[in-house]
Order: sequence, then C-alpha cells, then structure tokens
Amino acid sequence: MHAIRGQLNFSAFSVPSVFKSILGIGVLLTATSAFAEDPAPPLHSEAPVELPTVTVNGSRLADYPPISPADLRGGGIAPTEPPVRLFFPGSGYAAGIAKGQATVCVELDEKGNATDYLLVAWTQKYFGEALLRAAQDTKYAPLLFKGVAVPSRFNFGYEFTPDFSVPMNTFDAVERRELEIRGGRPDFKYHPVTEAALDNRLERVREAVPHFPAGYTPVGGKGDWVVVSLYIDEEGHVRVPRVDSASSPLLVRNALLAVHYWQFKPATVKGKPALVYAAFAVSFIEAPK
Repeated sequence: MHAIRGQLNFSAFSVPSVFKSILGIGVLLTATSAFAEDPAPPLHSEAPVELPTVTVNGSRLADYPPISPADLRGGGIAPTEPPVRLFFPGSGYAAGIAKGQATVCVELDEKGNATDYLLVAWTQKYFGEALLRAAQDTKYAPLLFKGVAVPSRFNFGYEFTPDFSVPMNTFDAVERRELEIRGGRPDFKYHPVTEAALDNRLERVREAVPHFPAGYTPVGGKGDWVVVSLYIDEEGHVRVPRVDSASSPLLVRNALLAVHYWQFKPATVKGKPALVYAAFAVSFIEAPK
C-alpha cells in the first residue's frame, strides 16, 4: 500500500521511559462501526460508506464536543479537480456483480498535501485497488479550523456502477442483486473493526504525550484535551489519525504528531490480523523549559 510518511518532530511531545497501560495517557472511547444502507452516488464528498464514528457514554459526551462544522472550511478534494468518474473493473463484469463500493482514507497536512493513504473498506478487492489509485492521483484542499490550516483526514468513498448491463451468470450473482434490491447492506469483504470485536484488548507498546504548543494558554480540565480518531493497521501502526474534538486549532498538530509515534501490538479477530478503528481522549503536558 502506498504511503508517504513525514519525519516526527520530537519537540512537540515527550516519550515516557516506561510505557503505561492502554488507559494511561489516552482514555479509549467506545466506537461503533456502521455502514450506510443507501449510499449516495459518486460525488466530491465524504464516503458513501459510513466509517465508524466515535460514541461516548452519555454522561461524558459533553466533555468532548465534536468540532462544530461552522468552525471548519475547505478540506477534501480540491475544487479544481474534475468530477470523479471511475471505470467499472472488468473483474466485476466477469463475476456478474452489479455494484461495488470502497473507501480510502487520505491523511492531509496543513497545505492539503496527501501524506498517507489507507484502504479501509471494499466489497471486492479490485474496487478498493481502483479507488486507491484514483485517490493517489487526486489533489486535495487544506482544512481550516477557525481560520487556521490544520492536518486532516478525508474519507474518499466511491460507489462503482457498470456502464452497461451486467449478465447474472451465477446463482451467487443473482442472489446478491436480489439482496441489493431488497435494501440489504453491501457485502463488505474487508472493513475496520472496533476493539469489541478483537480477540484481546488493544495493547499500546510505544507511546508519547503531546506538549502544549507555543502560544496556547491552558484553560484546565477537559478543555485542554482533544479526541483523536485513528486506524491501527495489521502491523500495529497508527494510520490516518484525525482530531475530532478540540477547543483550539493550536492543539491539533502536536496531538497528531504524538499519536503518530504510538505503536500497538497487532490485533486479531479469531486469530486473523485486523484493521482497527479506535478513538482516544488525549491530554497534554507543559513543554520542558
């Protein structure tokens, strides 16, 4: 999988000499996995396949309010890019598949440059590979949070439909089509899971704590925390993290730099490697003088 990785700035966070438990620095929040039953057509938009979203116990939800859409501007596919129109893979025609879906998460820096691509869901692998190639050839726009450019994540989703009729040449193909007509969910062969589905709890084997950035005055309490959603790939690496809750755009960069340093023990589901979606509440410490 194609990935572009930048160097970490260790002045933005501290690395503990002794690693703490998973409930140490970051508090793991509950997350659920959901997929849209009626996806939108291909557009310059968020993924038609809904990615897992952060859910928090009701008594704590107010502690981590999501960033208001009114405070965000830009991000996603650059407005100068042409409409996304991808060819239906020949393998889909051969298999008699009438529709396919895939989602790629694209990590963007403050200038809108892609720094990582992660294929997170597909109904058939060739749909995912086609979308990944398209995502790598696409230009993106920077995201502004309260007028400040910040690193972000774009969920690039696409629904593949054939340009002409697809012969239903197998019983399975006919059965899939009938399921689609009845409104059944797409049959995702690959998708992220949450901690509840794992054989064992997530185990962090390397971590770091972000420093308060220059120019930021701590307000105390939960107001100085951020919530970061992220994916943990099959090798335990943190991929395409995004700050979903923060009181100030100044906190975003250091939080993501620290989280990128984290490493997890590879997770499994029934003994098989798994892509995991998780969210953490992350606190900051004062930078050394």
